[in-house]
Order: sequence, then C-alpha cells, then structure tokens
Amino acid sequence: MKFNICFLFLAQAIAFSPSNPSFLRRSQLQATVAPPTGSYDASAAAPTVAAVPKVAQRWRKSTKQVATLGPASSSTEMLEKLFLAGADVFRLNFSHGAQEQKLDLLNKIREVEEKYSHPIAILGDLQGPKLRVGEFSNSDGEILERGQNFRLDLDNAKGDKNRVMLPHPEIIEASEIGHNLLVDDGKVRLVVSGKGEGYLDCTVEIP
Repeated sequence: MKFNICFLFLAQAIAFSPSNPSFLRRSQLQATVAPPTGSYDASAAAPTVAAVPKVAQRWRKSTKQVATLGPASSSTEMLEKLFLAGADVFRLNFSHGAQEQKLDLLNKIREVEEKYSHPIAILGDLQGPKLRVGEFSNSDGEILERGQNFRLDLDNAKGDKNRVMLPHPEIIEASEIGHNLLVDDGKVRLVVSGKGEGYLDCTVEIP
C-alpha cells in the first residue's frame, strides 16, 4: 500500500501547486507507482478477499440472488443458512399459505437481519386473479379421474378425493347446471351437474 499513498500525495501536490505541470510524463508515473526494490511480497501489500467477511462484501454485488421460501425453508436456522450462502432477497409467495404464516416468516427474516446487521430485502409475490380451493388432507393433493363426481362446497374441513372447499360463495351462487369450471389452468374441467345450498356437484372431465 506504500506506493498507493505515494501516488496520492504526488497527485494532490500537482492539483494544488500552480508551479507544477498539469500532467505527469509516463516515466514520472512509472517511477511513482513502482514497488520498492528488493524482495516484495504482493500478498502482504493488500488484504486478501478472505480477510473481509462475506457479509461485508454484499454491497458490491450488482446482481442479487432471490430465494423463494416454502415449508422446507421456513425455520430461522434455514433462513440463516440461505442468507450466508448468498441470498440477498427472500420471496414470499402469497398465492399459498395463510397471512399469519407470512407474518411469522417476515419476523424470522428480520431476526437474521438484526443478527448480522445487514439489510435483507423481502419480495412479496401477490396472488393473482385465480380462485383457489381449500386444503386437502393429502398435502400432495388428489388425482381426479375422468367421469367421477366431485363436490365443491363451503365446508372448511380438509378435502379428499370426493370434495373440497371452495371459499367463494359468489361462484357457487352464480353457477348453473352445465357451466364449466376450469381447474389447474384448464388441465381439469368440472361440469356442474347439480346445485344446492352452499355446494356444487360436478362431473370431472379431462380435456
């Protein structure tokens, strides 16, 4: 670092002294920044990257890494691991899960942020216009078969192969026999075959 300081001193002298020329000849510049004669240890002249904590270098990054959080990455320990591995932004998918779960995740992220005294960005991916059914007893969902009967109702009990909650009473009220309800981006079609107070009976069609 000695030659850097020397060069800075000379540059300041030129800038503020009217008696000096306004530029340096190439030979002068080379003489100014040349390392000292004899043995020279380049590794000792400047700190290595390893000597600077990883977190302290985050501000230099132009590209940010985004990590989407889910059930497997919702613990404080996992959030900390993701952050130390390089995650700059945590994405919360508001299309799934309850509001309380998202608030809990947000608080855990702020705990990691406070622990390392480093800001962590949070990306909220808001739910679009799609309507979603309730939860199934099987966390992986159910496979519906062509031609089977399936009911959509207002019961908040977890669904199974024969029924599931549709938390949108306005859809049930507006539907008529023969109407088509598309599920999973149109991969499954439910044709309304019956209607009652707070429920729709449907026949499964798979295009």
